[in-house]
Amino acid sequence: MLKSGRKYDSVLLLDKIAAGMGTERPKTELWSVGMDVSGRVLKREFSDAGAHVLLPGRKTRRDLMPSEDGGYRWLVQEYAPLLASFGEWRVFFTGGRLTATVLTTKKGGKGMWTFAHVHVMRSLTELR
Repeated sequence: MLKSGRKYDSVLLLDKIAAGMGTERPKTELWSVGMDVSGRVLKREFSDAGAHVLLPGRKTRRDLMPSEDGGYRWLVQEYAPLLASFGEWRVFFTGGRLTATVLTTKKGGKGMWTFAHVHVMRSLTELR
């Protein structure tokens, strides 16, 4: 559980895999005081279901703002507009075997997200 909460460690691994395959991923870096985050997304480690995600141009609650106290790390990531349109695939493995695939999608216009188990996959042509 602790390893899965450290999102930046996963980002580094996914960046390495993408580079080896010649594909691109949204640029992600650790947030630091004074960093220009305009037009980008802030995400907090050890959080899920969009609980600590600050999207560009949205008003935010003060308690979600990054702190300088050395608590949880915050990540700054390029904004991926297709995420809101098509959602995010989450694939779960247990003991090296695929156990579930879910699609996290935006729920209405309230900025909330929901997930559904995936039984049918979209082709890359459909996603273009």
